Amino acid sequence: MHARSEPQSPVARLGSVVWADSDVPVHPASVDAKPAGYSLRRVWATRATPDPGAQPSHVLPALQHSLTSFDAKPVLKILLVWSESEAICRRMTMLDFSEPLRSVCASCSDPVTRLMALQLAFRVLTFEHESLDAWFTLVPIVEHDTPMLNDVLLLVYEILAARYTHHPDLIRFVLRHTAREIVAPHDDVLTASARSTAPAQSSRIQFEAKQVGFKLIDQFLVHSNSRDFLIEHHYVDFCLGYLTFRPQAQFDQRWTLRELKAIHVACLAHLTRLFGSGSLAQEAGNISCDPLLTTYLLDAQSLDNGQSDRPNAVNPSMGLVARFLQFAVTLCTYGASVQVKLGAIGLVQESIAILTRREPWVTETLKRGVCQLINALCDHECRANQLLVAQTNGVFSLVQMLSCKSDHPQRQELLRIAVLDAIWSAVCGCRHNEESFLEASGVYKLLDLLTHGERAVQSHVLSLVLELLENPKSRRHLVTWSSSKYRNSVELLLELWRKEQVTLKFDRALNALDEMKANLCGKIFGILSHIGFDAFRAQLCESNQRLLLNIERYLDFKVGVVWEEITYELASEGIRPVSPDARVLSEIKTAVQQKEASIASMQAELARKFADQEREREGHFFDEFMATHHIAKHVEDGGATAAGAAAVAATAQGAHKVSRGPRKAVRIAAGQEVLSSSANSLTSHHSVPPGQ
Repeated sequence: MHARSEPQSPVARLGSVVWADSDVPVHPASVDAKPAGYSLRRVWATRATPDPGAQPSHVLPALQHSLTSFDAKPVLKILLVWSESEAICRRMTMLDFSEPLRSVCASCSDPVTRLMALQLAFRVLTFEHESLDAWFTLVPIVEHDTPMLNDVLLLVYEILAARYTHHPDLIRFVLRHTAREIVAPHDDVLTASARSTAPAQSSRIQFEAKQVGFKLIDQFLVHSNSRDFLIEHHYVDFCLGYLTFRPQAQFDQRWTLRELKAIHVACLAHLTRLFGSGSLAQEAGNISCDPLLTTYLLDAQSLDNGQSDRPNAVNPSMGLVARFLQFAVTLCTYGASVQVKLGAIGLVQESIAILTRREPWVTETLKRGVCQLINALCDHECRANQLLVAQTNGVFSLVQMLSCKSDHPQRQELLRIAVLDAIWSAVCGCRHNEESFLEASGVYKLLDLLTHGERAVQSHVLSLVLELLENPKSRRHLVTWSSSKYRNSVELLLELWRKEQVTLKFDRALNALDEMKANLCGKIFGILSHIGFDAFRAQLCESNQRLLLNIERYLDFKVGVVWEEITYELASEGIRPVSPDARVLSEIKTAVQQKEASIASMQAELARKFADQEREREGHFFDEFMATHHIAKHVEDGGATAAGAAAVAATAQGAHKVSRGPRKAVRIAAGQEVLSSSANSLTSHHSVPPGQ
């Protein structure tokens, strides 16, 4: 047998293969705190089952002593596994593990060990105090250590944020390391000489810490209290500082272009959510008149298409322009004054200019964002911005957008709806823009869109056409439209009505009033009322004319359905109307029945009229057929006579040779004889005797 080796420290045993050998006692300095036969191998072997009953009561004190006596990393590994048990956490709290953990955080040079100590301290201290206050007493020890910063923020992100989203210290801690440029500029701003000598790894780690901090702030923004705390601590100023490229070195000089883009994307997303709360009216008014917003939009376009004059220009698909457009749309929700200010600094002109570009980076998503911004800028008939759209020839650009197509049906539907909303806000209510829309054949394009658009698009088109019909000149465009499938717009509307009725058969959950708002029938009725029900009645077939009679009384029928539902609800609740109400209900029911009978009578009369017309057409067709038959018969008889005469002539002259000219003369004479005989026969057949 070989002699046992000298007792080794836990770090020597836990950090190598040797520690997994036979049971070896620990360092003699801690023998008095451990029983005979104790070893870290035995402790580590029980890490999967942290049952306090299976562990001797003296194991935790021994490990507590080992935290400060030897390398703490292997001990922390064991304690982190055991701390998942509430019973062991309670025991560790009773033994006051906070002091040795504090000592490890303050004295250990290994960042991984210090992070493990922080994690264990979080479990022990939050279990004891049920808050983060005790844990935050340890954070200042490591928070200024740049290599540790990202790890600490990751620890917060993975463990703390989901449970403590309202904790002020946690939000302040995240802000201190995410938005240092505003919250703690003196701690973060580097001088020119220091920045030139700072290692690239430090900048990268700080950027990674920012990214983790942005994820944490995403969670904070879900709750109103956390949003208010962020606003009070100038987080809006931090985001706007990056957005407007303020001339401060700490904002953009230390980052590469790719890192700067990532920061901009996060700042724009957070600004959209912060201003979307509706509590930043003053800030919205101030930022909306800042021309640097327009400058940023121009710079963002250069950053997106890879044509920026900044160093390290790349073309990542981050969509800075699209994010900025969302933020501008959110600003427009603060009222007409903000809309006018945003239009005055040039956002309307720049938005229209983006629509006219034919470059790869101008995607369908970006076009949809531009249309949404135009809709927001011109919403509620903002006349100043509507005139700006007219000055930049924006109406023509929007009309051209109606013809855009996409390989993806859902994206195409969303783009068309955004374009229709932009036209509704920018054109309707402004006579000048309505005239431009009509000159650009906008109504024709809308009706073309009805023939092959999705149902949601058709609903928007019908609403827009109904709004445009307030201009009397729009009616002329509507009645002169035609296509290869439909002779006029009324036939198209009647076809849409039939399809909508089929859809309504499978949707019986809505009552009469909600159904009028949801389906297309009410909009079709309104458009036909503007056109006039008699405009194309004579050009329609029988089925379309009968359907047109029903549509003409659409409102009357709906009124009857509404009162029927009221009567049914009263009866189902056991409520009997008083005599005057019962008489009114009876009169309404009788009036509706009379209108139904009148419509049925008109439809029956229409059916008889079309039946008579059909019989008359059949009679004319028969007469024409018989006349054609007689003509064909006489021509056949005359042809037979001419053929016999030609045969006799050929026999008489068979013995003599004749020239080609005389033979041709014979054929011409025979043909003239046939035609004259046919004409005489027809004249005698169709002549009327005198006196009749």
